[in-house]
Amino acid sequence: MRHDAPVHDTGSQRRRFLLAMTVRFSLCLAACLAGPVLAQNLTLKKPPPLLSRAELRQCMDREDTLKQRADALERMRESGLATSAEIGESARRLSEELRRIDATDVAAVDDYNRRAKAHDAVVEASNKRADAFNAAIQSLNTDNADHLAACATRPYLQSDKKALLEERRKNGQAVTPPGKAPAGDRRATSI
Repeated sequence: MRHDAPVHDTGSQRRRFLLAMTVRFSLCLAACLAGPVLAQNLTLKKPPPLLSRAELRQCMDREDTLKQRADALERMRESGLATSAEIGESARRLSEELRRIDATDVAAVDDYNRRAKAHDAVVEASNKRADAFNAAIQSLNTDNADHLAACATRPYLQSDKKALLEERRKNGQAVTPPGKAPAGDRRATSI
């Protein structure tokens, strides 16, 4: 085609050209916008560092302490339930006795008041123990959350745990059975 010849452009050629340019521009724009988003999604978080053997020992000791505290609180809860049952039974007996008491018998009224006062003291002591129990539960829950944040989110070598369990056996300490990992497994594991 000669350059000096007039070009007769029809409408359909112009539309195809504009469509092709629009598609190319859209593809370029999409690639430019998608690049940072894809790069952001491909960025992987660095895993937390492995617990050292000393850190793992501290975590295991802390876990044992938390378990002992939880066991003591369970015994305290059971004792509190038994005390509550006794208090309920005592309150029932006092209530029945109050309905039968002769209000004109001063000695009987004084005896009843003495026993009711003793009952109230037992209830007050029980309420104080319940408040202390609730505070201890709250403290245990906080300490458990701290332990989970410090220990459960960090991996460790299974061989380190196995060595620490063997160390505990030799020292006569209670040993929790190791996890389900095979004996020679050196993969990192979370607590």
